Amino acid sequence: MRTIAIINQKGGCGKTTTAINLGACLGRRGLRTLLVDLDPQSHCAAGLGIPHSRIDLDTSDLLMGGGRGVDPGRLFWRACRNLDVIASRVRLAGLEAPGSAFARRERREEALAEELRHLAPRFDVCLLDCPPSIGVVTYNALVAADLVLVPVETGYFSLQGASRQLATVRALSRRLQTDIRCVVLPTLHEAGVAVAEDLLEELRQRFGRRLLPVVVHRDTSLREAASFGRPVCEHAPESRGAMDYAQVAIAIVESEELRGVGAEEDWSDLDEHADRPVDRPAFPKPAGGPALPAFIGSGFGGQVVISGPLDLGLATSQPMAGVGGVVVTLSGGDLPTGLTQRVHETREPSPTRAQDIARRAAQLRMTTALPSIPVASPRPLPTPARRPYGAHPTLEGVLFVQPGPLGRRVCVAGSFTDWQPIPMTLVEATGAHELCLGLPQGRHEYRLQVDGHWIADPYNTDWVLNGLGEPHSIIEVPSSEAPCAADDLCSGAD
Repeated sequence: MRTIAIINQKGGCGKTTTAINLGACLGRRGLRTLLVDLDPQSHCAAGLGIPHSRIDLDTSDLLMGGGRGVDPGRLFWRACRNLDVIASRVRLAGLEAPGSAFARRERREEALAEELRHLAPRFDVCLLDCPPSIGVVTYNALVAADLVLVPVETGYFSLQGASRQLATVRALSRRLQTDIRCVVLPTLHEAGVAVAEDLLEELRQRFGRRLLPVVVHRDTSLREAASFGRPVCEHAPESRGAMDYAQVAIAIVESEELRGVGAEEDWSDLDEHADRPVDRPAFPKPAGGPALPAFIGSGFGGQVVISGPLDLGLATSQPMAGVGGVVVTLSGGDLPTGLTQRVHETREPSPTRAQDIARRAAQLRMTTALPSIPVASPRPLPTPARRPYGAHPTLEGVLFVQPGPLGRRVCVAGSFTDWQPIPMTLVEATGAHELCLGLPQGRHEYRLQVDGHWIADPYNTDWVLNGLGEPHSIIEVPSSEAPCAADDLCSGAD
């Protein structure tokens, strides 16, 4: 049985997402796969729809030797085809305590390896989802593993920690006297974004042969799949995320180098780049001229646009009292003739509470004087302010909002449209797809159509299954006399 530890001390790098979806893809290739959750947060169980209240035996029982000879139904959860899961609970964190019974055991770092040897005849591959820390549980994973997979987001902070993470694995390998192969998987990559592409190239230069020849792109289908408790290969098999993890599974299964056992790991690449700093991405230079950076003062309510034939150096900014703009101080010499500064106000001052109440009262009077909005008549939101994603009853009607990156064409369909899709409008000011429909009072079911694919609203936790077992999102429209909670969200009230 091959054992792969998925480890990174930095959170938010796609570690659990990789464990879940790689395990499902290996299972679809016919490999009997075991996923062991070693993180007390129990995210593997949540991401695969395992009810926490029904977990009988967990990973802490396995480490304490309580998994032998028990009914497999008490220890294993069948998540999908050829994928069994040993879930965790918060009690796993107690094993790290210095005075715990586990901490007092002799050769405690070998407990997991010993238990997995007893399970080896049942499985072909074992994935270990490690906690974002280095402790006795992580030691157990490294002793048991023959391959360490380090997911690294193509972001500046993740890249800074990648070399340190591999150096930590190397140090633990020496301490535990085990030969561990270690590879890096780029995750959450935003293709076409200059900074992300630069950092991906930096990963290639630093890790070379150690970098898997696959990139996992940022894909909303991965978040949607986790919210429905399913791997992405089942939730959206044609999505970018599903194809990426299928390629990761192929790379791990078919790579002769990664399958090699017994050969001593070559860490010379870490020695070569040990003292090499991570270069920050440079400002892009427009064609035919020097760099012309723009300094945005969004934190203070304004922006400063600086133009001129100068390659600017360092700059500092401070709020401009009483104006809401920004004062920019440039260093590196006198400004040449012709350099201009233009300060543009981009945001109105926040209204007082009295002004907000007066505005809402006027809006209510105007709304009651207008005829009712017909069902399924799309109306854009009157103000370009950022709205919460999902579906929200407002004074104008039910407001549907979805993030712009969700898809090129996003439509809403439901019982109120006879399930005919109505396109949403991509609002440049908010970067979101928006649609406002006047719906009658009561309970309504709806779904989204994203680039031709039907999905439930990923930002609405209220849903029911239809006759085909597909989720339909639910929106409750209150009576016109009832106060609407979403009004405060839309108005900006406290």
